[in-house]
Amino acid sequence: TDPKALQPRNKNSLTLPNLSLKMSEYEAILHETPGIALGSPGIFTRVQIVYESHNRIVSCVGASEHMLEIRNWNVQEGSGITPHDTVGAKKVVLIGQTIAKDLFPDDSPVGKTIRINKVPYEIVGLLAEKGRRADGFDEDDVIMCPYTTIQKRMLSVNDGLTSMLFSLKDRSTMSQTTETIRSILRHKKKLAADADDTFTIFNQDEIAKTSEA
Repeated sequence: TDPKALQPRNKNSLTLPNLSLKMSEYEAILHETPGIALGSPGIFTRVQIVYESHNRIVSCVGASEHMLEIRNWNVQEGSGITPHDTVGAKKVVLIGQTIAKDLFPDDSPVGKTIRINKVPYEIVGLLAEKGRRADGFDEDDVIMCPYTTIQKRMLSVNDGLTSMLFSLKDRSTMSQTTETIRSILRHKKKLAADADDTFTIFNQDEIAKTSEA
């Protein structure tokens, strides 16, 4: 499979993410694009986490149960996000290796409770090490929650995404699938024929090139 990320073109503060993509658009793409294998809604924001004397601002990724598979990212210990977590907007979190080493240098983080924006969340999983991207971003310095939890409990919204991730059944359909997704989004957003896209579609190769630039 080949991950494909979809993000709005305009950028807002990370603490107040621009939720310009909608669940209805995600569902339309998922059900009307034959080449897609798996999909996950996505939200990227920044949050405050507190554990005992530790207090940090970290990147928080909102995801469904398919996000890790799409990104070829494993859970080293514990469990990942489940459909039950997503449906119930549960207060559960997975943490990356950098955060785990900082907060729990001599102990397992799984089963512990941290506060995210002053609200207690249970750590259900420790993400496997991912490393730094070419642009220097530490992918292990993140936490991951159900996207519905971020929407309802952190941002107090019922809809809105900052990204969508999809994997393809066959990499050879990349161009065709990209154009299908673009057509669906332009229709859903009611863009005029001569209007520019208000979103950007990346494939895995393009993301890597962007990071290396």
